[in-house]
Amino acid sequence: MIQRMRQNSEHGQAAIILALAMIGLLATVGLALDGGMVYWNQRRAQNGADAAAISGTTALVNQVLAKNYNCTASTEEPILDLVEQYTQNNEVPEGEDNVQAFYLVEDYATKRRFDLINPTTGRPWAVGTTGRIPCSTEIGAGNDLAGIHVKATFPQDTFLAGVIGIAETQVTVDAYAIYEHRTWCTDFAVYALQTTCDQNAIHISGASDSVTGGGIHSNSGLHLGGGGQGITLEEGRPVEYQAGCGTAINTGNITGGPNPSAPDLGIAGTEPTTLPDDFFYEFEDFAPGGFIAAEIPASMYHYFPASTYPNGIGNNEVTNTDGSLRDGLYVVESGDVKLNNLSQSANAAPWRATIVSRGQVKISGGINQMPVARGIFVFTESSNRNPGAVDLSGSSNRWAGMLAAPNGSVSMSGARNSDLAGMIIGQTVDMTGSDNSIHHRPEFCPMNPPRVLLVN
Repeated sequence: MIQRMRQNSEHGQAAIILALAMIGLLATVGLALDGGMVYWNQRRAQNGADAAAISGTTALVNQVLAKNYNCTASTEEPILDLVEQYTQNNEVPEGEDNVQAFYLVEDYATKRRFDLINPTTGRPWAVGTTGRIPCSTEIGAGNDLAGIHVKATFPQDTFLAGVIGIAETQVTVDAYAIYEHRTWCTDFAVYALQTTCDQNAIHISGASDSVTGGGIHSNSGLHLGGGGQGITLEEGRPVEYQAGCGTAINTGNITGGPNPSAPDLGIAGTEPTTLPDDFFYEFEDFAPGGFIAAEIPASMYHYFPASTYPNGIGNNEVTNTDGSLRDGLYVVESGDVKLNNLSQSANAAPWRATIVSRGQVKISGGINQMPVARGIFVFTESSNRNPGAVDLSGSSNRWAGMLAAPNGSVSMSGARNSDLAGMIIGQTVDMTGSDNSIHHRPEFCPMNPPRVLLVN
């Protein structure tokens, strides 16, 4: 009898232990399920928010960078549609409680990014509030519209937490996307890429030459100061060179500069600046099939293949009967471009021309020009350093746009009484002619498509 009671007691204890073990097992499984679902839903929400922020910022860029953009006539629908589309593609439930988008702005001076505050509500400005994109007066002085911030919330039913009365929980994530501009060249009118030390990497010493509207940057040395009446720089614009690479700066022959009251005029040694890999266009961008070539009307597109023009081109291929340059984009695959004494008399208005070449571009006199493609006057892949990949000479020239020789030199040593509205960029720059002026025009800075990217 006593033995039977002991056996029953042991069976009861085993049942209790088994029940407790099952509870522990269920708890473990429940925690794993709840934790796994939280992680899985967080990834889905983050993927959806990231994609929505990028696509929404792209839609924003397409509007604000469009020709004749007017914020008062803009619409937020493309932004909202894409934000909704990409969050739903990742199964984030629709609805304002689950998906919100806000405008991001950036402080121009500090580069700090933050949600734009709606002055009416005092809260972050949600996309869809007004039906249009905020105007600059609403963004605030010193701020730029930078991109889109997406907040995504993913609700989920619980397993174990439901046992203790928490039937639902949620994960909330944020994604920030901006569009990035290439704005470095708004500071400089003359720029030398060469990093090997050379005192004459930028050499500006002609009598009465001037550089205004922008500064001067050399990744190497610097030679400034002219004879006669000297040279003129614009007050407050940066003039800099690579520290330790040597200079020949005759401050007594320089008017203006970063700080005219300082003994060194504020001209400073600094570290070399490497341009982005995608800063420069490539020859193929202008050749048949290139995206820039597609922008030019067929009547203004002139291509000179190596098979027909192995030695390049001269006046006969590009001028009208009166000796003036025909309007258009000139793309020369092989050899050099040599233009001499172009006629200005027949055209009071500037020609519209852009010259692109694999070889040297040498133009002597008679220039009266505005760019036709991407703000460029001359772009060459030539590595010529003497006299230069771009060699301009002659008198009383007037042209606009960028002179770009990323592999070679730009020389204006023979030019007299000439005006350039734009900028010069090359491995080295020689501006030793007289009475020449370079006035920087930032609109001729290369307009690469803005990059849309995620940021923290």
